[in-house]
Amino acid sequence: MATASQAKLGTISSFAATQAAWRFYANEKTSVAKLSEPLLTASCNGIAEFCKDYALIVHDWSGLSYGNHVSKTDRKTLHGSQQGYELQSSIALSDQNGLPLGVLVQNISTKNGIWSSYQGVELQEEQEHLQELAKRVQWLEKQAINKAQVHIVDREGDAVEWLRACPNSQWLIRCRQTSKVDFSGKTYSVQELAKKMDYSQQAREVTYKGKIAYQIIAHCKVDVVRSARPKRLRTAKKQTIEGTPFSAQLVVSRVIDIDGKLLAEWYLLSNVFSASAETIATWYYWRWQIECFFKLLKQQGLQLEDWQQETGLAIAKRLLVASQACVLVWQLQHQNTPEANEMKQFLVRLTGRQMKKKRPITSSALLEGVWLFLTIMDTLDHYSLSQLEQFKKGVYAFWGGKDV
Repeated sequence: MATASQAKLGTISSFAATQAAWRFYANEKTSVAKLSEPLLTASCNGIAEFCKDYALIVHDWSGLSYGNHVSKTDRKTLHGSQQGYELQSSIALSDQNGLPLGVLVQNISTKNGIWSSYQGVELQEEQEHLQELAKRVQWLEKQAINKAQVHIVDREGDAVEWLRACPNSQWLIRCRQTSKVDFSGKTYSVQELAKKMDYSQQAREVTYKGKIAYQIIAHCKVDVVRSARPKRLRTAKKQTIEGTPFSAQLVVSRVIDIDGKLLAEWYLLSNVFSASAETIATWYYWRWQIECFFKLLKQQGLQLEDWQQETGLAIAKRLLVASQACVLVWQLQHQNTPEANEMKQFLVRLTGRQMKKKRPITSSALLEGVWLFLTIMDTLDHYSLSQLEQFKKGVYAFWGGKDV
C-alpha cells in the first residue's frame, strides 16, 4: 500500500480520483476535529471489547522528514538542519496481550503551531512536549473510555512537572538512572537504590536480541519530592518549581545471560500500586508497539514521508483517515472467530506475500490486503462479470492463448 489514498480502478481516471482526494484534504469543511470523531469512537469501542481492567495508553513523538518538499512552507526544523513536521501520537493497547487497539490522539506540529485531533479546529500554539502531554492526558481522562487508563511514556516522561499536573491519573514512565527518589528517609539516585534491592525472586526466560536470556525484577515503594526544572520553548533558562511529594513504585527490570552477565537494565516508576512489579515491567515492554505503529505509517504500508500534501493541516487530515485503516486492521487481528481468521488469510493472500510460519499474519500485510480488496470491490462496481471475462481473454491472448 504505497500511499494512504490512491486512485482506484474504475471508470474514473486515476488523475480525477487523485484530484478529488486533494480537494477533500484541502476543503476547509473537512476539519481535523470531524475526521477524529470516528477514530476516537472506534478506539474506545476496541478498549471496551478487548481490555480487561486497564486501557494502556502509550504516548510518543516522531519526526516526519520532508527535506525535499519545498512546497510545504510550514515545515519546521527537527534535528540539525532536517526539515519536516513532528508527529505526536497516543495509541491504546490491550492489557491482555499488549496488541494495539486504537489511535486516540494525532497531532502534527508545524512551524506555525500544532494541528491537533483533540484541541478543536483552530491551530494551537506550540508547547513544550510535556506541557502538551499533560493537557492530552487530562483530555483523555474525560473521554468515554470505560477502563482505568495507564499512561505509558519513555524516558522523556521522567519529569515531575507533568506528573504533578495529572494528580488523578495513573502512569508508568522509564526513569533516568540519575533521577532522585526517597527511600527509608534517604535520597538516592535510582541507580544507587537499584544496587540495594532484592533480586532473589525466580527469573523468567525472555528473548533478548534474538537469544535466550533471563529477566529478574525487584521493586520497592519510594517517594518523589524533588523540584521540577522544566524546559520552555524560546528560552534557554530553566525555572525551579516546587511541588507536592508523591509516592510511586520503583520497578527495576534486569536482563541477564545464562552466566549471570547483565545485558540490560530498566528503571521504571509507576503510581499503579494495584499491579504487580512483573505486570508493570510487561506493560513497559509492550510500549514498543508505538514504535511499530510509526514504522507502519512511514515504511511498511502508508509511506507517510512521501505524501505530497502541501501543508501540515492537509497531512493531519490524511493521517487521521490512514489511522482509521490501522485501527480496522488491529481490531481484525484481535478477532479469533472462524470468519475473522478466514478473512485475515484472504487479505494476506491477496497481497501475494510469502509469510513466515511463525508470523503468518502481520499488520502491514493486512493493511495492504484491505487496500487491494477495496480496489477489487470498486472495480466490480464499475465492470460487469462479462466485461471482466473479456479482459481475461485479452490478457491470455498475450500469452499465446494459454491460461496462466
